[in-house]
Amino acid sequence: MDLPRKPKQELDRAKEQIEAMENSESLDDLEHHWALFLHFIERVWNKSQAHFKHLPAWEGWKGQYENMRRRDSLVSYLRHARNADQHSIEEITGRLPGATTIRNSSGEPITIKKLNVTGGGQATYEADGPLDVDFTPSKVKLIPVTNYGTTFNPPTIHHDQPVDPTDVIGIAKTGAAFYEDMLDAAIRKFCRDQ
Repeated sequence: MDLPRKPKQELDRAKEQIEAMENSESLDDLEHHWALFLHFIERVWNKSQAHFKHLPAWEGWKGQYENMRRRDSLVSYLRHARNADQHSIEEITGRLPGATTIRNSSGEPITIKKLNVTGGGQATYEADGPLDVDFTPSKVKLIPVTNYGTTFNPPTIHHDQPVDPTDVIGIAKTGAAFYEDMLDAAIRKFCRDQ
């Protein structure tokens, strides 16, 4: 059997979106690439189905992955978030607000005369003593999505291991790894002569 070129292309496109999320300069940009990631990662499954469907052994073999797509909170969430994005007008991400924390190490009151905090987390100040200024930027978070009347919460577990539902890029990387593993296993099983 020929190698699954189309599913691999979709996986590469999904990985490109992960890279674009990592390099995003705004939350809007990250959200845009998240939605595109969801689109391409679901196409990996769809194109795999189309590529291998005529093989009699495919139907039984793919069952283990279909079960994961239904039961694993991370893989299932990706599928349903993509459907919510494609077939509804509901939001598929939310935002955690940023914060600035100012402390002084002496414990004594300090007067701040001037403070400037940039979006990149750099702070300059004029004060009558030393300060520790920590800037936590805003970030995109996953939110519950509704698909065909059922609500799916952001994933907290994948393969019995905890995952951080606020780590959008980490969730995307884990999802891409799942589909890459599935494709590699399908190639080993069905494309032995390649």
